[in-house]
Amino acid sequence: MTRGKWIAAGIISVLLLLICVLRFWGTPAIRDKIIREMKSGPPSSSVSRLAIWLFDNPIMADRETRPFVLLVHTLALDQEGKKGECLTYAEKLLEFTDSSPQSVQWSSIALSVIVNNSVQNGKPAQAQAALKRWLQRMEETCGKDHPRLVRPFSLVLNCLVFNPLTKDEAKKLAEKVIAIILKHGGPNDPALRQPLEALRNIALLEMNWDEAIRAAEQLKQLDMRLAGSNSDLTELRYLKELLFLTEKKNDDAKALELSAQVVDKAINLARSRKV
Repeated sequence: MTRGKWIAAGIISVLLLLICVLRFWGTPAIRDKIIREMKSGPPSSSVSRLAIWLFDNPIMADRETRPFVLLVHTLALDQEGKKGECLTYAEKLLEFTDSSPQSVQWSSIALSVIVNNSVQNGKPAQAQAALKRWLQRMEETCGKDHPRLVRPFSLVLNCLVFNPLTKDEAKKLAEKVIAIILKHGGPNDPALRQPLEALRNIALLEMNWDEAIRAAEQLKQLDMRLAGSNSDLTELRYLKELLFLTEKKNDDAKALELSAQVVDKAINLARSRKV
């Protein structure tokens, strides 16, 4: 072997050693450092960019570290208002979605970033397309109607509800979440509260008082079952809400009936010293 080949072999050996050191020692060390920084807020994009440069490849990073680095960089760019670059990395992160709880959570955060930024930039079609791809991937990964879908679906639901451009998607997703919860948890599952509140809020935004009243009635029934000894207070709270919605609907007869119920309930609670 010539001297040049020995030198080349030596350089390759050093590089392989460096890769091994970074892969098996540097990766967890840098990941832990980023986690510590995130406890005080999203790291700067300069820190996350270094992590991306080192670990956004299958050689230097394992299956867990690579999407984590993508998530950190996405959040850092979002924090600094670099919307275009942020969307690129958020979309890339979605490709790493698998059935692990951590991956499911990370991908739902990435989708929330995509939806918010796309809508703010006046591109609702981009948000809707990303949502459709993500929902399909989640169902393929976790299983259609799997209870593990409830938490990430609910997280994404939060960023869809109050935007007029995504409220239709929010309504469909809320109904999907409710169906999954009823199938696996039953009508007394506290997780029902969030999608029911989403349906109520969408109806309020649309001034669809019938739908708002229907959702409020369902919330009342759920909370009454869960309230236990506080059921009277819970009932009074919902009677007041239903009275407000009925007045908005201009249903005078029903409003008068509910008003009497509110007064009676308040008097009974006062007598029992619960208010």
